[in-house]
Amino acid sequence: VRPIDTAAKVGHIGMLRLLLGCDCQRSLAIMDVPRVVQSRQSLPIFDRWLQQELYNPRELKRLCRQTIRQCLGQRNASHMEVLPLPRLLKDFLLAKHLDLTFDSVPVESMNTLPVSLDNIGNLSPR
Repeated sequence: VRPIDTAAKVGHIGMLRLLLGCDCQRSLAIMDVPRVVQSRQSLPIFDRWLQQELYNPRELKRLCRQTIRQCLGQRNASHMEVLPLPRLLKDFLLAKHLDLTFDSVPVESMNTLPVSLDNIGNLSPR
């Protein structure tokens, strides 16, 4: 079982955000998991973000990160340090600086406040 499937099954929005943000292997099937459906209905901004994340093509740099991490295997963090790459690129490949807010989601047409997941499970207005 993949971590993203477990996060979807228990409805852990923060973990879904983290895993998808790190460009883990994804599947549209998580949209239909009951806890995810419930979260999408109660949090329109999460619904919009999830649709944007799963249905839009990712940036080339994110696709490259996923491919490089897959090539390095499960122990990619230890292999990353020996690669002849600048520290900034290594940090990107290791997903050290992820934006875990929903600030990138257009909210013009929504009747909600932007939220952040500063405390996993506790949604707070920004």
